Amino acid sequence: MKLASLPGSLALLVGLSCSAALSAQSSEAKREIQFIKGLAKDWGFVQLATDLLEDLRKAEQGDSAMLRLLAQVDVEVSFQGSKRIRDLDKREAELKSALEKFDNYLAQYGRDEESVDVLKSLSEVCEYYGNFISQKLAITKDPDKRKEDEGQALEVFIKGIKAANEAAVIYD
Repeated sequence: MKLASLPGSLALLVGLSCSAALSAQSSEAKREIQFIKGLAKDWGFVQLATDLLEDLRKAEQGDSAMLRLLAQVDVEVSFQGSKRIRDLDKREAELKSALEKFDNYLAQYGRDEESVDVLKSLSEVCEYYGNFISQKLAITKDPDKRKEDEGQALEVFIKGIKAANEAAVIYD
């Protein structure tokens, strides 16, 4: 009897040790991700954060869940980076790029429970970008450009509201 249970016990022991190793690796990666987010958000080192994300992405080639998390962090880092650009035209271009990254993420990974944080971040990006466009309206003299910017601001705000509503529906 004891010999028959030995292979089962051995398999369980190997499974538990692999699980512990994966858990330790996962928690180390999560600490790195928090560090990367802090580099971008708190310190403004967006390029360094992007480079570290790329290194993590290369190290995590086979882990689809981790790659998804890294893609999520990438879109958040892009948004944080756009907020720190002083040149208004460059900031606007980066904000547009950040919105595209959010759209690409949602197109690739879908809108499910794991996308709630991305949808919440998307709504924040839309609020920030919409306010940016609204402030730009205050200094725009050309009536045609004003009308174009008003339409763009409206589209961005609506997109943000939809993202927030989707996040709320998924969360419930």
